[in-house]
Amino acid sequence: DVSLSMADLADMGFVAELVSAHDMYAMRLRDFAALGLDASLATQELNLRLAQIASQADLTDDHLRMLAGAFPQLSDGLLALIGGAAVVRWVVGP
Repeated sequence: DVSLSMADLADMGFVAELVSAHDMYAMRLRDFAALGLDASLATQELNLRLAQIASQADLTDDHLRMLAGAFPQLSDGLLALIGGAAVVRWVVGP
């Protein structure tokens, strides 16, 4: 997709990574449903991936808010990263 290529060229490759993370999440949900497995693992994986993307791209809280608006299907996970405490909860539990 041209827009993803342009984002990458503008040092915003994390946009393509967010799209990929969402696509993987949707695939996992389908697979887990077909196998009768708990989908919460797919959500945990998505949230960890979002945290990794945000960390590697040095996204600020303002960036996360903006991206949550642009990617409503990822907004819960992105907004949970604001302040940085969500990563610890996802890795070690509540």
